[in-house]
This record gives sequence, C-alpha cells and structure tokens, in this order.
Amino acid sequence: MSGEHRRLLVLPAIVVAVGAWFLFTHMEAGTLKPPMLRPVNWAGLAVMAAGLVAAVAARRRPLVRLAGVVACGVGAILIICL
Repeated sequence: MSGEHRRLLVLPAIVVAVGAWFLFTHMEAGTLKPPMLRPVNWAGLAVMAAGLVAAVAARRRPLVRLAGVVACGVGAILIICL
C-alpha cells in the first residue's frame, strides 16, 4: 500500500503443500520410508539452514548473501553426497 514491492509467496507455499501431501500419503502407504540421517547429514542440514538465514537476512550486502548461498550449497552437498 505504501508503494513497496511485495513478492507473492503463493507458488512456494503450493510447492511445499504438494510435497508434504506426497510425502504423507506415500509414507502412509508404506512405499516411502523416511531417510536415516547420520551425524554428517545433520551437520549439513545445520550448515544449509545457517546459509539460508544468512542469504535471506543480508538484504543489501551482496558478499554476505553470496556467502550464505555458498554455505547453503555446501550443506546440501553434505546432506546428499555423504
């Protein structure tokens, strides 16, 4: 209302809702099991979350935002590959 540009968060909300529904229905049917996370995967999840927070919190600081994106990518690699 004050002329600010606001992004619509409808699409990400729909994607998360569909993903949660898919996960819930397939776990209920027994065709999908939750993953077993090892300590390195939990560390990757923590690094990924910290990178996401840094990337979102750094509005006008591009280097901090870039560092957050890199940390998020490293965390994702730790979760997927190790």
